[in-house]
Amino acid sequence: MERQAPNDPVQRWLLQLAERRHIHIAICALANKLVRIAWAVMRSGIEFQHRYHI
Repeated sequence: MERQAPNDPVQRWLLQLAERRHIHIAICALANKLVRIAWAVMRSGIEFQHRYHI
């Protein structure tokens, strides 16, 4: 059974990274990305708006 490609761009990015690197590296990269988003939102004071529909 073949896996369907995810619609979520962050999930696609994470899966592609995990294929190229060790899974623990991919997890750390995701944590880094989420912290950078959180920091930018806190610093700007603007509500986070994702650019795609779930």
